[in-house]
Amino acid sequence: EGGRGWLSNPSNNAGETAFKPDQWNRLRVECSGNLIRTWLNDTLAVELRDSASFTGFIALQVHKVTDKEPPREVRFRNIQIKKL
Repeated sequence: EGGRGWLSNPSNNAGETAFKPDQWNRLRVECSGNLIRTWLNDTLAVELRDSASFTGFIALQVHKVTDKEPPREVRFRNIQIKKL
């Protein structure tokens, strides 16, 4: 968190229109070498190459929450990690 900033412009991708507010959304992230692809509700949202980070950990992160907002509930379900 807070490392290199956004690697892709999140306000400029197809995932923005694929997002379903107040519903379960299906997210798929595929990493192969330096290629990272992210699908949101079966819509390819981001495809980028990142040669800086080949090791590390997996984290689930939430954006756009400020101290001025009431507490939010964020839930994840059916998380699967598969080796390619």
